[in-house]
Amino acid sequence: MQKKASIKYSQKGGDGVLHHLFNADVILSIICLGLGLLFWLMVLTKVDLSLAYPLLSLNYVFILLGAKYLFNEEIPIHRWIGVLIILFGISILVGT
Repeated sequence: MQKKASIKYSQKGGDGVLHHLFNADVILSIICLGLGLLFWLMVLTKVDLSLAYPLLSLNYVFILLGAKYLFNEEIPIHRWIGVLIILFGISILVGT
């Protein structure tokens, strides 16, 4: 949502900062960030920090997939290799 809001911001021109802060994409981005924080707090009540925090690296995987399939970005091979390394590390972390 932040990427979508930033794209709209860059296309609008000089309407003023307040106009950009109160559009639907920015508000939805803020809501998503708030929900993410609440979800993170709930996770921390159930899972050890030593497991939960490294699992945040899965965000890189999801963001890369979103960039590819939602924004049609070209993803270089070295980033795909990085994602595979992250997934390998996660599998070691969780013990599967």
